[in-house]
Amino acid sequence: LQAKPNNIERFAMNLLRSKTLLLVLSLATNLLLCIALLTSFSTTVTNLQSSAASITSSTSQSRAPASGSLGANKSSLWTGLSSPDLAALMKNLHAAGFSPEVTRKIIRELVQDKYMPRLLAFDPDKETPYWQSSSVYFVGSRREQEHRKIEQAMAEELHALLGTDALAPDDDANLAFFQCIYGELPAYKIGKLRSLENAYAEKRRAVNSDSTSANSTRGDRITTLEQQMRRDMETLLTKEELYEYDLRSSSTARQLRQTSHLLALDEKAYRRLFPIQQTIESEIPPIATSDYEATARARIAAAQKHESEIKAVLGEIGFYDFLQAQRTDAIAENCLVRRLELPLSAAAQLVDAKRLFADRSQSIRSNKQLTSEQMFSLLAENTTAANQYVSSVLGDRGLHAYNEHGGDWLQSIAQP
Repeated sequence: LQAKPNNIERFAMNLLRSKTLLLVLSLATNLLLCIALLTSFSTTVTNLQSSAASITSSTSQSRAPASGSLGANKSSLWTGLSSPDLAALMKNLHAAGFSPEVTRKIIRELVQDKYMPRLLAFDPDKETPYWQSSSVYFVGSRREQEHRKIEQAMAEELHALLGTDALAPDDDANLAFFQCIYGELPAYKIGKLRSLENAYAEKRRAVNSDSTSANSTRGDRITTLEQQMRRDMETLLTKEELYEYDLRSSSTARQLRQTSHLLALDEKAYRRLFPIQQTIESEIPPIATSDYEATARARIAAAQKHESEIKAVLGEIGFYDFLQAQRTDAIAENCLVRRLELPLSAAAQLVDAKRLFADRSQSIRSNKQLTSEQMFSLLAENTTAANQYVSSVLGDRGLHAYNEHGGDWLQSIAQP
């Protein structure tokens, strides 16, 4: 009887050990099953991904070179496709299986790379708002004309290679840039508008290069082209879109943006002045574009008729600064004093000095009673006085800058 409890106890202990072992084995088995299940699932996913990649690769091979092959043979492949003739390069890219979209982007980038270094040499401020001109060049200046020629050449090459849609912005950054120039237009309208501008620019060049026509006849033909272009723009754009275009890219806008930059106007003031500027432009009689002084006098006379309207926007002092900013015979002087952070009245002083000292030199040259030695001496004195006066207005640094940019009269007055 004493042994039974011990046997029962041993039995219970053995049973407990067996259950514990069984539980451990069960847990281990479940863990192994989970690991196996996860491994199987991962393998399945990997296989599916590999299959999808294989399908994608097989599909894309019919349209473009395989990425692995292109990476391994990138240099030799481009050497085989590349050509200095961009039209030939386009054919090579198409033949190699590149999509039209990729081909267009490659050609566009190559054309822009060809012209951008020359455009960047002008260093225009890309942050300049549409109602102000870049500080680098102004309406009628030689730098503006050179800049426009380069832009025109780039646009023509893009159009010749890529067709009528070549000038439409192809990404958000380009779209934002051109909307600053043309207004909030969709990309396709910007492309059509740029193509229209280029087409009429080509027609104007053809008229101007026609040596068989008289100047008056060429002028009439240019006027007719401008009217035709306006009608085409009215067909393409809504009334509101056309007004926004005029605010940014019309000849009136180019003149007013120059004034706006010099006077540091905000957008509200610019928009209020724009219809006044349109009226001023319409009241200026036809004058040869090379006669800057005559154009300046006519523009000032037209602006003075609207004194009260301009003063309502700019105030008393602002009105006289507006008149100075409108002077096409003072582009260099206005630009310089703006860079030197001087008042525009300093530019007016320079223009008056230029006329005064030039007249003195001319009077000395035409005086037949002077000997050559006397004439040279008086011209030297006049030139010294001119440089001293300009220095008193601009400072020594300003005098040096003026001699480099726009103050060539300081050298010419010394010539016999």
